[in-house]
Parts: sequence; C-alpha cells; structure tokens
Amino acid sequence: MGYDFTFYWLAARSIVDGHSPYLIDGFMSPPPFAIIMVPLGLISFDAAWWIWTLINVASLAVLAKKQSLKALLFLPVAFAIFVGQMDLPILALGFYGGWMGLALTALKPQLAVWIIPFMFYRWWREGKIKDIVLTIASLSFLYGLPLLLVPSWWTEWRNNSPSIFQYAEHASSLYGISALISFPVISFFVVALLSGAIFMVWHPVSPRQFWCFVALFNPVSNAYSLCVLINYLGWTTIALSWIAIVLSSCVHTGLPFIIIPIYILIHHSQFRILQRKPMSNVRSAPINTP
Repeated sequence: MGYDFTFYWLAARSIVDGHSPYLIDGFMSPPPFAIIMVPLGLISFDAAWWIWTLINVASLAVLAKKQSLKALLFLPVAFAIFVGQMDLPILALGFYGGWMGLALTALKPQLAVWIIPFMFYRWWREGKIKDIVLTIASLSFLYGLPLLLVPSWWTEWRNNSPSIFQYAEHASSLYGISALISFPVISFFVVALLSGAIFMVWHPVSPRQFWCFVALFNPVSNAYSLCVLINYLGWTTIALSWIAIVLSSCVHTGLPFIIIPIYILIHHSQFRILQRKPMSNVRSAPINTP
C-alpha cells in the first residue's frame, strides 16, 4: 500500500532536509511536483499517506460523481488509490479545475500531453481563448520558476527518467506487444503512433473515442493509466479489468488491458448503430452505454 506515494514523500522529505529530490532512487516526477509535495514532507509518512488518499478519493468523487462506489470496483481506479498514484487528482484538475487546474496537469507530463490538447480544442470551439492563454502563462511559470531557482534538478530529472521506449516495452497499451514479439520496440512505437495519429486526424472522434484511443496508443502507461476511462464504465468493463490483470501476470506485460478500450469502442459503436435504425426494426431494448 502506498508504494508510489512512498517515492513522492521521500522526495519531498529530501527537499525539506536541504537535498535534491532526485537523490531518491525511483523518484521520476518533474521538479514542480516535488516542490508542491513539500508540505506533505513536513509531516509523518502515515499522516501524509492518509491525506493523499483523501485527495485521491475526493478526486474520484469529482470525476465519477454518483458512480464513485461503482468506479472503485474498476481495477485501474482501485490500483491508483492503493499505490498512491496521482492520476485521479490530475484528471480532476484537468477536467474541472479551469485554466489553473489544466496547467497543474503538467505535474504528470505523460497525462498532460493528452489532457491539455483535448481541453484546448474544446475551449477553442467554445471561444475561451483567454483560458488557453492563461493556461500557457501558468505552465511557463510552473516550469520556469524551478528552472531558474534550481537548474540542476532538471538535468537530474532527465537522467533519472527511463526513456519512453523503456516504458513502452511493458505499457498497458498496444505498445505492450513489443514485450512479446521480436519486433524492435522503437519500430513498433513509430508504426503504432503514426497509425493512431493518422486515424484520429482523418476520422473525427467523440470524447469517448478519444480517451479510448489514448488508452490504446499511450506509450507511457500502467494499469492505473486506464483511469482516463472512468466516465465510460459498465459492469462488463469492470469485469474485464480484473480479467486483464490475471492475463497480465501470465504474459508479464500490460498488453491485456487493451481489451477494455476495445470493448468500449465496439459496444459504443453498436449502440450508435441501433440508434440510427428505425425503432420498428429494433426488436430488443436499447443497449445502455458503459
């Protein structure tokens, strides 16, 4: 319990003691996140862990609302809370925190690269250009201030972080296949990324489809990374998440988790096809979207 949070707390504690957070082996988050975590480094681990868990649970409530208890049964959500990951707070900030919350998603770059363009596109369509400008300005401050104060931390962060290709070998996405076949991971990375980009550019997608594609094509992903699908859960997807973890333990890669976004995409497509048919031709009751 709290495995990932342990690294966050130790990095914050290191700063409190006057040292670099990157002296902590296993801490790979950017410098702004280490600085923001300093208040939790001032208290005991147990107290900090319970505060962080409450933040995670509150974020879950913001994201899933009345479906929060149901969402807890979805393994990626339960796993994220159990290990003390930051995915749920980052998603809540990005979707419901306005321009300031969106800027704070950069505390986890591998999520920010998807959330920020998604929200920028939505705001651009809604004419919220001011929010886009404020987000960019906040991002500059968030990353610029630590760079000016302690420039060495950025070099240490880059040196401590595995390459994207190392992540991809065991990703809970299509990239996880590179751990099962002899195809070079960098070649698979390029092919999969280009295929996903081309499809999304040439085929307009809904938010549901977009986040399913993120789950499929995100090279830097773990089981908890599927928290991006929290608003599209049904009992079948919850069951699939537990089947996926069993399969993952057998093949030693997160690849089996792709069955979840694939199921959501197929199920939603069937629902939309039924909606287009005249009601007189539909003999069974409409399928509920997950």
